Amino acid sequence: PKNCITTLFDPEGRPTISDFFPKTSDRLFPVGRLDYDAEGLILVTNHGTLAQQLMHPRNKVPKGYFVKVRGLVKHETLSILRKGLVIRNIKHQPVKAKILHTINDKTWLEIFLNEGKNRQIKKMLFTIGYPVQKIKRFKVGPISIGNLKSGEFRALSVDELNQLLDK
Repeated sequence: PKNCITTLFDPEGRPTISDFFPKTSDRLFPVGRLDYDAEGLILVTNHGTLAQQLMHPRNKVPKGYFVKVRGLVKHETLSILRKGLVIRNIKHQPVKAKILHTINDKTWLEIFLNEGKNRQIKKMLFTIGYPVQKIKRFKVGPISIGNLKSGEFRALSVDELNQLLDK
């Protein structure tokens, strides 16, 4: 959920991802992170190698996001994201991006990226003039959030797990 830290322990006492899972003797690994003010799909596993495999950019596991920005984005503007940006001397890989719809002065985008640098989506969109107002991750590789509500979780099916292990 939004306003939750994607870590197993927070010394400041904020809600963490571990608050949403039953206590177990298995070590759990969150696969990637979400910003404190973002929400959406996070995979959690006790398989450390799988977690590393899914997170590493060289494996090009796509992560899908719904993003609301302030401003009316033009289709041509998205070509900048599709080519990749350099922000503060850091090269960001190209992303897949499309406009879903606009409401008043807001645009909803669908963005897929293969890396997950710190606040990457926010930095890229701010750089091209569109401040982010909301981010929700809806997909990691072949796994989709489906109908899960904020704070809910489910086990992966055998087929889903096999798809991830084949990545």
